Amino acid sequence: LYWTMYEYYMPQKDDLYHGWSELDLKNLNSQGLWKIGNFPSSATSRYLFDISKSWMNKYTPGKGIAGGRFRVPNGGSWGPALYTFGPWNNGNPPAHGDSIDAVELLKYDSENILTDFSHNDEWNDGAWLTINNKSAVIIAGKRGLRTMHEGLETYGGPQPDDYSRSKGYHGSPNYGAILFYDPILLGLSAKGDLKPGGIQPYTTFNLQDYLFTSNMDLKVENIRIRGKSIGGVGYDRENNILYIMEKNVEGYYSPGKPIVHVFKIKDGTGKIDIKKPSVPTNIVANEISHNKIVLSWNKSTDNQHLTGYIIYRNDFPIDTSVKPEYTDDRINPECEYRYRIQAWDHKNNMSEKSAELKVASLSGSDTRIPLITNVHLTDIQKTTAVVNWKTDEPATSYIKYGAQYNSNKEVSDSKLKRIHSLKLTDLNDAHDYALYVYKITSADESNYVNSYPQRTFKTAKDNANNFKPQINGIGAKRISSGNRLSFKIKAFDQDQNDILNFGVENLPDLARFDKDTQVFSWTPDESHKGIHKVKFIVSDGDQEDMEEISIVVE
Repeated sequence: LYWTMYEYYMPQKDDLYHGWSELDLKNLNSQGLWKIGNFPSSATSRYLFDISKSWMNKYTPGKGIAGGRFRVPNGGSWGPALYTFGPWNNGNPPAHGDSIDAVELLKYDSENILTDFSHNDEWNDGAWLTINNKSAVIIAGKRGLRTMHEGLETYGGPQPDDYSRSKGYHGSPNYGAILFYDPILLGLSAKGDLKPGGIQPYTTFNLQDYLFTSNMDLKVENIRIRGKSIGGVGYDRENNILYIMEKNVEGYYSPGKPIVHVFKIKDGTGKIDIKKPSVPTNIVANEISHNKIVLSWNKSTDNQHLTGYIIYRNDFPIDTSVKPEYTDDRINPECEYRYRIQAWDHKNNMSEKSAELKVASLSGSDTRIPLITNVHLTDIQKTTAVVNWKTDEPATSYIKYGAQYNSNKEVSDSKLKRIHSLKLTDLNDAHDYALYVYKITSADESNYVNSYPQRTFKTAKDNANNFKPQINGIGAKRISSGNRLSFKIKAFDQDQNDILNFGVENLPDLARFDKDTQVFSWTPDESHKGIHKVKFIVSDGDQEDMEEISIVVE
């Protein structure tokens, strides 16, 4: 029995976490502790599963266990990490404190992060699925809808407007999900032909409407925050049955019971579902009061399996629903809110957003803090920057700011308003291009105060007075000659008014990249067999980002 211990918060880079024991629970004879190669514990010490023997024999002989972890600090991974190893190769048993020979298959760094990365992500376990001659590596957990690339996250506790744009488990909305990875690309990583950070999932299985916490009207504290997460995973390879634990069905604390979902793995057609669900229509407000708005809309359709809906308020995702209805109970009196709905399916294909519905809440007693949204910076210089945000009701405001760990400056505005803009000055008490912090506080006329989570930014470099655009991770691609490969490049820029320009270098023969639609397409022939390196570039006219991907033609 192979095991790893797990420390939730900050495993130190060189800590020992792995071992083995006998199967007789009355006489375990436990052995260890060991380290996985020279790789950090924050990337190796959470999940374990056996791998396909045929894959092992081809790519990592003698190393039949896969393990890893998702944890960013202390040398961890900006997405799930994965390693193969076999303690038996280093002794029977290896000596306590030994490093076990291991091969790194997957690990993301700050320059190559998981596609749609969110600090709200939580990747808990995995399995190596096989059926007949097909296989896939899965990593299960939850995904946050507010991504780092889009600049939607902050650090801190939950916000009442959307259960926070914060990092960690506090953040929301999120959904239960499984990432699917291509074992052949992982094999090429093991051989050194691909970088471990250059592989992205080829699909995401959206489990939202399968989850008990999404389908029951549970009276559980903070169910929006704590629910919707996948825990342990186990695969019965002989019978092709996948077991998936849903965590915290009865709450995060006592009793906190999980339940088990059981899936049958089938040998399918291999066709990729890229069809979007239909757009939700006819959004109406069925009930409006001073503190609640009840919405409904016409049900969307999908060619395979409709998962549900994402609810946007004032252009930000605030929650999800598996039914064509939603109650927003996080509003203030005499405020206007704009709603749009987006449908998604179990392959995470998303429809276009619905037409917008504007709803004004009724007058009544004000018992809630002003809701702060659309926080962003403009005109970033070496010593100044402008902070912009909105409140749903008129509010006064002030900002505490300064160099990181020394935010002792303050700027304020005593006028009651909904659209706010304050200039930070004298940003010269740290070294060039320093990291600065700011914290917004707004108070309404009833003196309800919202102290927004702290955010960070860097001062401008020479000739660069805005945020750098960022490509959302593309990752390696694999295609057989004679088949068509097509995908779209996505990029984000926290500067809301920037126009992004796209480019490409080392475009393969016969391939096309449409700079207007950002779509790459290519049908390679037999002469193109091998690995092709293609570099994609995005620029805001001031700064640029790039990602070089590998396209494997077989």
